[in-house]
Formats: sequence, C-alpha cells, structure tokens
Amino acid sequence: FKLFINYILILSFFILSNISGTKALNNQVCLDCHGEPDMTMEKNGKEVSISVKKNTFLQSAHGKLKCVDCHKGFNPDDIPHKAKIEPINCKSCHTAPLDKHIFHPQLAQANGINGTPDVNCKGCHGTHEIRTKDSPSSPINFANSINYCGKCHVREKEQHMKSVHMVQLQKNNPNAPTCIFCHSYALTTNWKLDKVTLKKNQEKLCLSCHLNDKTKTTKFSKSLIDYDKSSHGLALARGNSSAAICTDCHGTHDLEKQSSATLQINQFNVANVCSQCHPGIAQEYKLSVHGVALSKGVKDAPTCTFCHGEHNISK
Repeated sequence: FKLFINYILILSFFILSNISGTKALNNQVCLDCHGEPDMTMEKNGKEVSISVKKNTFLQSAHGKLKCVDCHKGFNPDDIPHKAKIEPINCKSCHTAPLDKHIFHPQLAQANGINGTPDVNCKGCHGTHEIRTKDSPSSPINFANSINYCGKCHVREKEQHMKSVHMVQLQKNNPNAPTCIFCHSYALTTNWKLDKVTLKKNQEKLCLSCHLNDKTKTTKFSKSLIDYDKSSHGLALARGNSSAAICTDCHGTHDLEKQSSATLQINQFNVANVCSQCHPGIAQEYKLSVHGVALSKGVKDAPTCTFCHGEHNISK
C-alpha cells in the first residue's frame, strides 16, 4: 500500500510538473496571479499593468479561448514566462482583416502586431475585453461607432453630431447612417482609386438610401431620379472628375437642414457652392439685380437652383 501511495505521489509530481500540459490548459492557473488588480511588470523602463479581469475576459469575444491559445510557449513556472515575449499577432487567426474592415483599407498592409491605431488591432478592439460588433455594449457596435470613431476622427465627429443624419439616429430611425455604414463603401483616397471612381462610389452610397424605394419617393427624392440624366450626372458618366455629386453641394459629415444658415445649399449660400465650378457665372450673378437683392436678404430673389433646377440641371 505504501509503495502504491508513493507511486501515486511521484506520478502526480510529474503530471503537475508538465507545464505545457495540466497548467497551460487551465486558465485559472494564469488568473490566480494575473487576476490580481495590482499585477504589474516592467516594460521598456515603465511599469505596466498585466492584470486581467476574469469576468471581463469571460464575457469577451475570446472568452472561450485559453490563455495559451494566444500566449504561446509560456511557462508559468518561469519568470518571465518566456525568454522573449513578442506582441500577440492577431493575424495568426484573423488572416484577412480587410474583409470586415473595409472602412480602413490601409489594413491591407497591417502586420497585426503594431503600428498606428488605424492599423493596429488592439488600438481599436482592445485586448482581453474585446466584444463582438453585435454586442450592444461593444464600442464598435453600429450604434456606438460615432463616439468610437470620433476618438481619432474628432473633427468629423463634431460635424456629424450636428447633422440631419445624427438627428434621425437620435430618433431611432433604423435607416440613419453611422460612420461604419457609410465607410463600408470605398469612398476615401485611402483606397487609392481614381477620382472618378471615388465620386461614383460616393454617389451610389447616397442614392442607396435616398432612392431606396422608388415606389415611395418623397418630394426630395423625386428629383434625384433624374440625376444621371442631368448635366452633372452625364459628365460624371463620361469620366469628368470635376462633375458635381451629392457631397460637392450638400457636404459630407456636416449635412444640415436646408433652413440652416450655415448649410451650403441654403438659399443665400447656393451661389457660393455653384461658384466652385462656375466662378465667372457666379460673379456675374452676384452683380445682377437678383444677386444684389439676395445679398440684401430678399428671400424671394431667385438663385441658381431657382432657374436651373437642382438634381436635374441640364444645359
């Protein structure tokens, strides 16, 4: 019996000593130390926290994974646990990040480890607290993306917060666009596309909402139907990169109601918008009886769009 007990003890010792086996497969072994709130280490001459909140991790997108699934080659009995500790490479699992992050096309060159926040997975998603985009509490959730993206894109957030799109979002309009919705299209110069292609993409985006159902057109969308037949639409189709599209006249993140005094297409500002492409004619208009009257605040004074139309402008 004593020999049997000794055999069991010796066997238990070897099993417990097999770090890559029993210990490594049990997250609790790691959390026994790293679950302490004051757990720190020195890194590059600075003291940094290496504490992990157990419940936060369990509720994360990686909650079912084991610590060693990411922290490979770590030996709990050695301090530090690995001779050379490298950053976790998210691309070892998420091999094609651009497929789901097309709003950051620069991710095509990301290495999954470091770099600026727009190409560093941890810069946006965090580490042990990562939530899926479908989680209401996730910062990257559709409804939360404005505040989250605004951490880096401060100016764009300030403009969007005053826009009609934000007004509709606050009214719980399910069709109100957020950052992620719009930038899921190839819209920006980061895509390294030619200007005409980018403009066509931008136009397609706007029409995807404002012409979502042609059987239920509004007083605004009725004229949008004819944009492709207008002088602007035809010019864009011919490859004219100077052709006006929605954003050239209405703006991008700072869309406001037509009654807003700061809106680009407000009655008193329309001539300034048109002057971007038609400077000579706009100057001629400002010197005309109509332009002078408008400058004096006469609301009935005709402007460019009063005579030429809006989305259906023709030569």
